[in-house]
Amino acid sequence: MTFARNRVAAFGAGILFAVLQFGFFFFVQAEVSATVVSYFSVTAAWLVGLIAGLWIANDRLLKLAPFAALAAFYAVWLLTHLLTFSAAAIPVIALFVAAGGAYAGVFFQQMATRAPDVRLVLLDENNGFVIGIVVALAGFATFGFFFFAVAPPVIAAGLVALRPRAVAP
Repeated sequence: MTFARNRVAAFGAGILFAVLQFGFFFFVQAEVSATVVSYFSVTAAWLVGLIAGLWIANDRLLKLAPFAALAAFYAVWLLTHLLTFSAAAIPVIALFVAAGGAYAGVFFQQMATRAPDVRLVLLDENNGFVIGIVVALAGFATFGFFFFAVAPPVIAAGLVALRPRAVAP
């Protein structure tokens, strides 16, 4: 049961990571700058956060990381609205994007210690990410920014309920 629960958690994490990333992209592209520099700034910041999350991960952070990622997500949304078309906002926004990306690093590091086969964790997360891309695009196309107001906390609540557990050998 725990093994299946962890696989579902990895799949759900993939969905959440995609929704967060695409939300960051849409916020920055729509409100700040629709250039390749802003796109790659968001991408690089997420990856820096992911690597930092791998280094600092522990069990306590796994419990707090979804909430920190949501706080960073909504901070970026607020900043992009307040600093519309301000290229100077990108470095500040990148810090919050990195904080959101740190959740991915914490999640992967902790799942690596809980899963008997980390390849399945990566497979499930990747499949969830692909589904999350479709969900984010369809949600945004259908509901606009309202989708990003509702979807991330709902998905994160499901992940908190499914908190990964150690699998007995």
